[in-house]
Amino acid sequence: MGRGIAMCFANAGIPVLLKDTKQEALEAAIRTIESSCRSSVQKGKIAADEMERRLARIQTQLDYAGFDAADIVVEAVFENIEVKRAVFAELDPIVKPRAVLATNTSYLNIDEIAEASARPERVIGLHFFGPAHVTRLVEVVPGRATEGIVTDAALDLAGRLGKVTVVAGNCPGSSGTACSACIGERRNCCWRKERRRVKWMRRWKNGAWRWARSRCRIWRASISR
Repeated sequence: MGRGIAMCFANAGIPVLLKDTKQEALEAAIRTIESSCRSSVQKGKIAADEMERRLARIQTQLDYAGFDAADIVVEAVFENIEVKRAVFAELDPIVKPRAVLATNTSYLNIDEIAEASARPERVIGLHFFGPAHVTRLVEVVPGRATEGIVTDAALDLAGRLGKVTVVAGNCPGSSGTACSACIGERRNCCWRKERRRVKWMRRWKNGAWRWARSRCRIWRASISR
């Protein structure tokens, strides 16, 4: 997910510091990003020089060098709240006081993540749907302590990235997941009703055929007599 988010920023003309804990992960990320850009060039969506400009905006690193100048940091580690809390605790003494700290979580509690930071009012959920550089929907999830100006900044940023934004409540699961669950439940309900209807129709048809055949036999028997 992190590489897709990095592409979103680079595609919008925003420089990116892409940090990971392993060099192999960074190399794999760059290979994936380059492959995606080349595919866009081959399809005629962007020019080759535009691809080079986008790639040049992404700087990979294993430390937090340069994060002190960042206006926003988007955390995109896997969905483990302890790991996310550890990342936010590491960021506190590094990033500038007014920087926005965003977490790309789909179902973890924003308030619990923000508690690991000394500035919970600057923490917000910024949930990108995968693949992040393709899917336009982004959820903005303010926490209990999130300042209004931080929410506004997140909405402005998502608009600059060309995303469609939804402000969601801080609750288990995303609004997209909730909608999918509701749609799935209705689909299952309709499927069960349709299945019952089909069974009933089959029984009716079988019964009608049995009745028709029995009447036909009776009619043939009466003719033969």
